[in-house]
Amino acid sequence: MENFLGKRNKKWYTIGEVEKEIDVPASTLRHWEKEGLITPDRDPENGYRRYNRDDIRYLLIIRTVQSSVFLLDIVRDVLGKIDQHSLEEARQITMDSLAFMDYQIEQQLRGAHYLYRLIELLKQKGNDS
Repeated sequence: MENFLGKRNKKWYTIGEVEKEIDVPASTLRHWEKEGLITPDRDPENGYRRYNRDDIRYLLIIRTVQSSVFLLDIVRDVLGKIDQHSLEEARQITMDSLAFMDYQIEQQLRGAHYLYRLIELLKQKGNDS
């Protein structure tokens, strides 16, 4: 993102520019706006959304948190804590969520192990017939 922001000494960026830079579809950006996660400014001449550098940084936080399979409510909590300068609380929510994801991954791996064992068992039963 620094390259994107550094390359252009612009005050405002279009939804298309932001979409390409942070690799999030415009429809997702609009959805996040609808959900109240971001409120981009509007160009007074044409009403189009326009994003500043802070908006883009905020969108990167949203993208990162949500791409970690977080529900929008958790994303809201993290963003709220950041807005309140409660970075330690935002960090704790993120760490708790990461621990939960680790647990889910462990359970999925255990399930995959059992499925492979079942496949082997079924192969053996098929060969016995």
